[in-house]
Amino acid sequence: MLFTDADKVFYDWETTNLSFLQVASDLKKLGIKNNMFFLRLYDKGLQGIDPHGPITAMSTELTQRIMAECMRNPWYYLREVCRIPDQGNSKGIPYKLNRANLAATWCFVNNIDHYLTIPRQVGKTQSIIANLTWAYLFGTSNSSFAFFATSQELASENLERLKSQRELLPPYLRLRQDCVIDAVLGTKDNEIDNVRKIYNPLNKNSIATKAKATSKESAVKLGRGNTLPITYMDEAEFINFIDEIVKASGPAYSTAAANAERNGAAYCRIFSSTPGDLDSAAGQAAQEILNKTAKWSENFYDIGPEKAKEIIASNSENGICYKDLSAWERGGYDDIIYISDYDFYSQI
Repeated sequence: MLFTDADKVFYDWETTNLSFLQVASDLKKLGIKNNMFFLRLYDKGLQGIDPHGPITAMSTELTQRIMAECMRNPWYYLREVCRIPDQGNSKGIPYKLNRANLAATWCFVNNIDHYLTIPRQVGKTQSIIANLTWAYLFGTSNSSFAFFATSQELASENLERLKSQRELLPPYLRLRQDCVIDAVLGTKDNEIDNVRKIYNPLNKNSIATKAKATSKESAVKLGRGNTLPITYMDEAEFINFIDEIVKASGPAYSTAAANAERNGAAYCRIFSSTPGDLDSAAGQAAQEILNKTAKWSENFYDIGPEKAKEIIASNSENGICYKDLSAWERGGYDDIIYISDYDFYSQI
């Protein structure tokens, strides 16, 4: 899942997605030297090619090259391919990059647990779902994802968001097949697609939604019952007993993450939320996680993910770092990263 600048890379300054060019400009003004990595394009011949163009005008060779770029380059997928559902617009709208979702995506593609808190209606959930859609289709295989939320309904709604993003892709990139037959064994592997789970028999990835915890005991059971390399907890500051879920899932996640790392596969724990209520039990439980956060810095782009991970580890207590909510930060259990919107908006 890691992509290094040691590979020969071309940067697409002619992209029609102007939000990527704007963020590159913003980072340069802030003194970040590695300010254009999200403009990378490995296959230079794809510059100016619209992946959403008429399929009749595309050769099999070209669609295969686009798919190969998607598999290798999540930034290309987000910049040129991804579409976000838009009411009244059947084609959706392009993904819009900003410094907040850039930080979250950088963490995700580098397998760094992170916690994103920004206000409502600014694309928080859709941005994270875009990352997960890329991972589900192109970024990993033989993997299990789980969606947690304040309720089964919200978790299923996020799964529906992922399906909607997938359906806005060109047909050749949706990777849909009802059944895969093993020619040697003669076995059938069927697609699963319902409100609580999806499974892709082509790459054997699955995503399951999880019910909410109704007690400490059920939270512990929910956490212990998941050996998953990728989990997403949405509206984390409103999830009942989230601290117990995270604690209970820690050992199983560590095992899943180690297995994924050994196999070069994706792993990450993602938390997102609008600001919670500290007078509520759920808000207080989430605060227990936020009080143990490690500081996010955009300088991580310059020093690289491995050095950033070392800084997180060396500045954490028992794998946990703390920082308050006054800046963009990383945080939580086992080097979770907390990314707040406050510094982002103050520097626009």
